[in-house]
Amino acid sequence: MLVEVTYILLILIGAAVMVFLIFYNLAGKQPWFFKLNKSDDGKLDLIHGLIKIGDVGESISGLRPMGKALIEGKEYEVTTNGEYVDQNKSIQVIDVLKNKITVSKIN
Repeated sequence: MLVEVTYILLILIGAAVMVFLIFYNLAGKQPWFFKLNKSDDGKLDLIHGLIKIGDVGESISGLRPMGKALIEGKEYEVTTNGEYVDQNKSIQVIDVLKNKITVSKIN
């Protein structure tokens, strides 16, 4: 008898919680455990505004087609448009798109 009453109470409490969550959500609010973390600690857009098209630098590693380059005194991961650039060669920024820096070799 006690076990049956306990099961019924657990079912009623679960149903009440579900009804509460549904109506709470319909009211335009979300419980804290349904919300996504809104941390803006990512580095996705940190290069925007720091590097401009036309900036020059030097390849630190070989760019085949990706590698590291020193631009304006800072090290960045860059890519080319398919061409290979050897280490310690002069490069120029030809495109900056969010977190992607595209460079080409200066002849």
